[in-house]
Amino acid sequence: MIHRMNLDSNPFEMIKNGTKTIELRLNDEKRRKIKVGDYIIFRNSSLSEIFVEVVRLHHFKTFKELYENLPLDKCGYDSTNIDTANYTDMDSYYTNLLQTKYGVLGIEVKTYNYDQKMFTFKEFANLRDGEINLKLNELVKENLTKGYVPSYRYNIVLNESDVTVGLIDIRIGYMTNLFYGGHIGYRIEKEYRGNKYAKKACELIFKIAKSYDLEKIYITCDPNNIASRKTCEALDLNYIGLVDLPVNNEMYLEGKREVLVFEKVLIKKD
Repeated sequence: MIHRMNLDSNPFEMIKNGTKTIELRLNDEKRRKIKVGDYIIFRNSSLSEIFVEVVRLHHFKTFKELYENLPLDKCGYDSTNIDTANYTDMDSYYTNLLQTKYGVLGIEVKTYNYDQKMFTFKEFANLRDGEINLKLNELVKENLTKGYVPSYRYNIVLNESDVTVGLIDIRIGYMTNLFYGGHIGYRIEKEYRGNKYAKKACELIFKIAKSYDLEKIYITCDPNNIASRKTCEALDLNYIGLVDLPVNNEMYLEGKREVLVFEKVLIKKD
C-alpha cells in the first residue's frame, strides 16, 4: 500500500539524505493503516517528493515514552540540538489529550538513493534464451539534474532471423522518478506482439539488476495499457498500487495522470 504525507522542508531533506530514518506521528486512524513493507510518499511545500519503504513501526503511549526508547539522532535531531531534545518538543504538534486518545508512532523508513561513486558500467554479453537475445544499443550516463540514473538500452532480437522485434532498457539505482517511471521500460513492435517477447526480455534483463545488488526494482505502466499490465502480471510481480503522478513529473506534463506500480523483489530479507 502507498501512503502520502506532508513534511516541512527541514525533516524532508533529512529523510531524503538518510540522516533521519524515523518519522514521529500521532497513531491516528490514518497512521493505523500503515504496515511494514508499505511505501510512503513524502511531499514538501515546494511539491518535491521522496518515496520510502516502511521497515519497522514503533508504538508507544506517549512521546515521553517514545523519547526514552528510540535513538533521537534517527528522529530528526543532530549535534546542534540533540542535547536539548525533549518530548515536549512535540507538544506544538499534538496535545496530551490526542496522545492519550491515539497513542504515538515512530515510523522507521528506508530511503533508496543513487550512489554515483559506486557505479560503473559492466559487460553483459550473453543475455539470451532459446528464442531471443538482447543486443546492446546504448549505455546512457546519469543526469542527476533531471533525476536520471545510468541505463542500459537493448534491442530485442530473434535468435534465428536476427530480426529486431522491440526495445528494452534498464535503469540502475534509485531515485524518486523511478517509482513513477520504473526501472525497466520496453516496447514490442506491433507485428510481433502476442509472443511474450517483453516478458522474456524482462527475465533476461533482471540479471543486470541482480549484478548491482538492487534489492528490488519497479516496473510501471499506464492503466489503459492492457498488454503491458499483462506482462507485469505474467512476471509475477507484486502489485503496489495505482499512483497519481506529481505535477512536476515528465509524464504528467505529457498528459498522463496516474500509473500502475509493480515491484520485483530481487534480494529477499531474512
